[in-house]
Amino acid sequence: MIFASEQNDASSQEARRAKRRRVQVTVDVKPLKTQDVDNILFGQGFEDLNFNSLSMSRPRHGMERVATIDLSVSGLCLTGYEFKAGTAAVLDLHLPQDSVVIKALVEIVWVKVDGQQSAAGCRFAAIQENGVERMRNFLRENN
Repeated sequence: MIFASEQNDASSQEARRAKRRRVQVTVDVKPLKTQDVDNILFGQGFEDLNFNSLSMSRPRHGMERVATIDLSVSGLCLTGYEFKAGTAAVLDLHLPQDSVVIKALVEIVWVKVDGQQSAAGCRFAAIQENGVERMRNFLRENN
């Protein structure tokens, strides 16, 4: 898995693989340490993606609760946490009326800070096996 960079300009829109929908969904997030990213890149994988976790009312240990601004099967925009562009994070995506979270690894592609508000554009680098199909169904139903 290789984390690619994306510019924060008009060409970013063209670089997207899927159209984003404005939708608010709860997400639990934890930035990854450089060593964790290196381990993933050197083929050690990320075991957390292999396990199912129930969608709980509070985040798992070590994770912070944030929200989406928009979502697609290729990425999402998060608000509620100060990310740094070029870093990576693990997240649990809580789709409404879904009892199991979708686990994913994301690259933080861009960050915007406007006063007290910050937003981070994220691209999925790895996602739990059935996660893409579950997101497609959710986005289709909430069109």
